[in-house]
Amino acid sequence: NHKYNSSFMKKTIAAIVMGTVLAVGSTNAAIVFGNLGASGTDGLASSGNGVTTTGWWATGFSVANPNIYLNSATIGLLGTGTIELSLYSDVAGVPGASLISDTASVASLSATSTTFSFLSPTSYTLSPSNSYWLVARALSGSATWAFASNASVPGEQNSSLWAGNGGLSSANSGGAWTTGFFEDRSSVSIGATATPIPEPGTWAAMAIFAGGAAYAGWRRRQQPQMA
Repeated sequence: NHKYNSSFMKKTIAAIVMGTVLAVGSTNAAIVFGNLGASGTDGLASSGNGVTTTGWWATGFSVANPNIYLNSATIGLLGTGTIELSLYSDVAGVPGASLISDTASVASLSATSTTFSFLSPTSYTLSPSNSYWLVARALSGSATWAFASNASVPGEQNSSLWAGNGGLSSANSGGAWTTGFFEDRSSVSIGATATPIPEPGTWAAMAIFAGGAAYAGWRRRQQPQMA
């Protein structure tokens, strides 16, 4: 009857929407580079490099995998301010052009893992055999980019074959870059996948569209057929 069909359709639409939303959780990024371990959860030191509006810090890496998609980067931060983490191209061994970025607010006296998302609107495509830089700067306030507690240099994780390209610092907002002993110790953990992942808003839109299409089809089938 109509009441049963209506109830069944509502449950079907809910299942479609929920299934689309749950797809987000089923697509997990692998940790491919960093110095926070294979799961990206190793400890952070209480010291590090100071990030200000003019004092920028960068850590570099080279990509080995074809068709790899950057999803996020996690670094340890302490301080008070708004920090921007950007992916830069590599030009002659230093950061070139900014490709994509994300910001996070920091308000902590102890080093805290802070994740920056690069899903806009999907994972950022990294070209194989190319080099890139992650560059941190403060938009307001200041923070310390903490070292990894194991004091290790970032490198490949989970057999990704990615390579580290050391660290750099700039005292004039990226105008010039220099190297030093501690620049290559900044904590970092990069998550990537072999297929792109849409941002949460895109998943939500897909879920709504799927549910709406299912409902529209059901309504058409409930209308009386003309003789």
